[in-house]
Amino acid sequence: MSKDTPNFKRPNYGRTKRARVKKGWKRPRGKGNKQRQRLAKAGVRVSIGYSHEVEKRGNHPSGFKEVLVHSFKDIENIVNGVIIRIGATVGAKKKIQLVKMATDKKIKVVNPTVNRKKKIKKVKKVKKVVDSKKPVTTDSKKPVTTDSKKPVTTETKKPETKKPATTKPEIKKTTDPKKDNNTVKGKGD
Repeated sequence: MSKDTPNFKRPNYGRTKRARVKKGWKRPRGKGNKQRQRLAKAGVRVSIGYSHEVEKRGNHPSGFKEVLVHSFKDIENIVNGVIIRIGATVGAKKKIQLVKMATDKKIKVVNPTVNRKKKIKKVKKVKKVVDSKKPVTTDSKKPVTTDSKKPVTTETKKPETKKPATTKPEIKKTTDPKKDNNTVKGKGD
């Protein structure tokens, strides 16, 4: 949307602090609805007069057309005057390569960063597995290679010593006949 296009809001949006009415546009249909009656205080309604030129419709806010890219072939076929958006299903490694290829061709990328935590964790896990397959030397002279994901440690584990159980001090109960509340007094007592 350009600067001259108003923000079309639903009737009664922002009337209370609680978000009972959502922000997006929905046509007013009520009998007494002020926006349907086109009162100025109720806000503007969507109409054909606010439309833009056909060439500008669906463009990125910068004014350029936006193209969705998933592979290297897609970038090779791109013409100047276009912005690219890398697809969400593209992996982190491939996304980095696509961004490098686009910057070499001087094409702007809308989403160049790899900010998905899951994808970053996967890359780190791959590095850990590769690092763990390197030979590890132990006390003996033979090198040991590990194929498992768990790193091999050469330290010996110390046996855990149990702490002696602490005993609670005993509380002596004394019975005092004056403070004895077990006796029930009746009406005649």
